[in-house]
Parts: sequence; C-alpha cells; structure tokens
Amino acid sequence: MSDQSIPQIEATSRAPENHLKFDVVIVGSGNAGSSATLSAIDNGCKRVLLIDKCPPEWVGGNSYFTAGAYRTVHGGLADILDIVSNVDPELAGTVDMEPYTHEQFTGDIMRLSDGRSDPTLVQALVDDSHDTIQWLSKRVKIPFVLSFHRQAYLVDGRQKFWGGMVLAVEDGGKGLVVAHHRALEESGVDVWFNTEAIELVLSNGRVSGLEVKKCDKTLTLEAASVILASGGFESSREMRHKYLGSEWVNARVRRLYLCCSTGRATDLQRSEEHPITPAKPC
Repeated sequence: MSDQSIPQIEATSRAPENHLKFDVVIVGSGNAGSSATLSAIDNGCKRVLLIDKCPPEWVGGNSYFTAGAYRTVHGGLADILDIVSNVDPELAGTVDMEPYTHEQFTGDIMRLSDGRSDPTLVQALVDDSHDTIQWLSKRVKIPFVLSFHRQAYLVDGRQKFWGGMVLAVEDGGKGLVVAHHRALEESGVDVWFNTEAIELVLSNGRVSGLEVKKCDKTLTLEAASVILASGGFESSREMRHKYLGSEWVNARVRRLYLCCSTGRATDLQRSEEHPITPAKPC
C-alpha cells in the first residue's frame, strides 16, 4: 500500500440538517472511532453518524502516526497465517512462533501497568483479542502482515519470533486509516468533518445526545448512544502528572475535547493537550 494515500473523504449526509436524530453518534475518526462506527452498523444501527473536528485530509487522528502493531492471543503461526499477506508457504516453513496465551497477554498488561489496570477491562481486551483481529481483517480488510522487522530475528536460517506483538499493518498507521475509511465509505455511513463536539446532552441523568459546532453553527444531535473515541486521559495535564509523572506536565500536544468522569454535560470541556500528534491543523 506504499503507493496509496488517505482517501479524500468528503463529509456525507443523506438526511436534512434539521433531522438530527441518530441511533449512535461517534466522536473521533481514528482506529477506535472507525471500528465503533462499523460495529454499530453491523449490530443493526440504521442512523449512524461519525464526526471529527479535523478536515477530511487529516482523517484518522493519532492512528495515522502509529506503527500499526497489534497484540493478540494466538495458538502459534498456523492460527494467524490466514490473515497475513507477506508469508508464502516457503517462508512459513522457516518461521518459529510460540503461542501467545491469555495468561501471557494478561501478565504483560499487568506488568507494564504495575498491576494498576482494571482486571475487568483487561479480561475483555484479552478474551476478545483474537476475534477482534479476525473482524478487523475480514470486515475492515486491514492489511495485516507478520512483523519480521520488529519481532523476529534470523537465527541459523530461521525466523524466530519473540513476544506477543507479532502482527503489524502494511504501511503502519497510514495503511490502518486507509482501510478503515474505505470500509466506512463502502458502508455509506454519515461522516461530518470540521465538526467539533462541544457538550454532552443529558436527559433525566442519562446521555441523550451531543451538542456540536459545524460550520460555525451549533447543532444538537439526539442520539440513543454517544461514543467518545477522541483520546484518553493523556489530554488532561492533571491526570498526566498523576499517572505518568511530573515530566509530562509540559508536553507539547494538541487540543481536543474530553469528557470527564462526573457525568455532567458541562464536564465535556476543552482540555489543553493531546499527546503524540505533531503540529496538526485540527
């Protein structure tokens, strides 16, 4: 996919702008948001809207800048050969790859987080990892490859893999974003770019929609569900200091909107940072 570029996706909508009722609204056009959008469609949602405050040429957010590496539970090489495109039978005969078990995956997460990861979320991630990879391959058509360049050493003529992160995406984050947004185009989902999430709408203590700013116009979207896929706690300077350390306080990062944990509509506030992304006009 080295000769491919990010699709120039235009904002699309098949409903008049005064008809703003959706089954689900997803905020963020990266890997998480795109996956959530396609899953919503697959699970029967009819009116699905994906929004992002960036212009179409910056689709994908931070996902574009990742290596596109994936970790999943697997039973060894034979368990993942059907989803990778860079291994022919001759090469497969030279690959040594041990299984990566539920216990190993869970242990790696807990080790790297000093035991602070939520066990329930870790179990969901680990238990569903194999099915998720298969879904990404078959449904989204993510171009997975074996990560020879990162996770294998040539020893006595054999490719010996180590660790659990044996999968990568051809063209890295760029290839990941290209695949996701081709799938979104094929699904005919509504996509609004240059649309900024402003505030959650609450009704009787429950989220019932989202207020957005689109083309300098404030709109209220009614939705049975709102999925925020526009960044994690790293956008909060206070939480970075608490969980990552004082040296992260002055990280140079971009701005986004973050929903805080209290559940009030006013808690969807403009935060000051979002790490990793280079200077980017959205």
